[in-house]
Amino acid sequence: MKRRIVFATGNENKMKEIRMILSDLNTEIVSMKEAGVDIDIVEDGMSFEENAEIKARSVARILTNDIVLADDSGLEIDYLDKAPGNLFCKICRGRHIL
Repeated sequence: MKRRIVFATGNENKMKEIRMILSDLNTEIVSMKEAGVDIDIVEDGMSFEENAEIKARSVARILTNDIVLADDSGLEIDYLDKAPGNLFCKICRGRHIL
């Protein structure tokens, strides 16, 4: 059975970009939602890397035969000592600022 790549994201625009970048892999690439995973993941890490790992591990516990990848990002401002960083989405949740 050929393994697929599952991204721990619900962001359709991110999935479009990922599919475009990885189009030459000849591998099925799906989002966690498309793979049938509908869970709330608490991203309580102290860094982008920790949050990405939390997401990937959460989905990988369910999809044990797939390759699961994740990323995390936010806004870092040098002048503010990299703030708000990975807290950006928590601060802005529900508001369309960008």
